[in-house]
Amino acid sequence: MNMQTPTLVGEPVPTPALPPVRRFLDLSTGHLTVETRMMLDLICEEQKRGDLTAWASCTPFGWFMWAHDEESDLKQFPADLQACMRKAHEHGCDYLLFDRDAAPADESLGLPFYEDDCGSCETSHCEH
Repeated sequence: MNMQTPTLVGEPVPTPALPPVRRFLDLSTGHLTVETRMMLDLICEEQKRGDLTAWASCTPFGWFMWAHDEESDLKQFPADLQACMRKAHEHGCDYLLFDRDAAPADESLGLPFYEDDCGSCETSHCEH
């Protein structure tokens, strides 16, 4: 009996196929301007009120979102977020995770890192 393949009365038991596995690009929230972070926090507030059409989800330390790939879709987003979405696709990622505790991306990635003035930033996702 082959221990690696389950069998049933001598026949292999079919194993279910995995659903698609997708990748995400993990970036610091510092790669977004304070204005973009505030916009994302507003989307989170809309979700809390029951708006399920929002395209970004809040995490305790940032946001998780689909990296839109159609150029016509990208135009609706701020330039800093567009750049991050394009970079995600360049690296084979479908999603973005912005995490305030993540280290800034290497300069070779070509994404600007914005200095924070958290004193004037009302978002909970500022760099500390």
